Amino acid sequence: MESRPRLLIADDHLSFAESIGRFLASRFDVQPPVSVLADLDWALGQCCPTFLLLDIQFEPGSALDILPAIVRRTDARIMMFTARAEIQCVVRAFQAGAVGYFLKQDGLHELTHAINQLIAGVRYIAPELRPRYEALQRVRPVGLTRRQQEVLDAVRSTRTQAEAAARLGISCSTVEKMVHAIKIRLGVSDTHKWLKHDIPPAEGSVSD
Repeated sequence: MESRPRLLIADDHLSFAESIGRFLASRFDVQPPVSVLADLDWALGQCCPTFLLLDIQFEPGSALDILPAIVRRTDARIMMFTARAEIQCVVRAFQAGAVGYFLKQDGLHELTHAINQLIAGVRYIAPELRPRYEALQRVRPVGLTRRQQEVLDAVRSTRTQAEAAARLGISCSTVEKMVHAIKIRLGVSDTHKWLKHDIPPAEGSVSD
């Protein structure tokens, strides 16, 4: 029997996290929730989750402040799980590596949809915030690293990824991996769409 994906919920309201865990228990191997932000690193190492639902506000501290370190620590797909309907929080979360931003007030039906999006590998943004985020992206899109921009430019100016790889002096598999990372960063699943983005390098980025 195929094992179910593991789900870890980190929320400072333990009873709430437990209730969400029960709701999702039919689809996931739900791990004991984390209610103290300082315990999250240990929990990630213990259970190696496939998905992490992560509240933003803890007492004390904000998960956004340590999110880059969390992303480096785990391969889990991270969805922020919060009541904070603030577009700057969405931008910070996605820049750090989260793949979803869910508003708790949207309820269980929307949570089911959000989970389905994450399982399908599609970035999720709460409906209330999506138009503002998309408008912001048109004005000031999330930047790519210089190396990602080089790959984007090469793919745009060649007919195939193989030609782009030859131009850059890297393997086709490396180009494929970077194309996948770029599409996740831009929040698009269609190659035609991301080829049409005009994305400047991230401020202070380095080649990687």
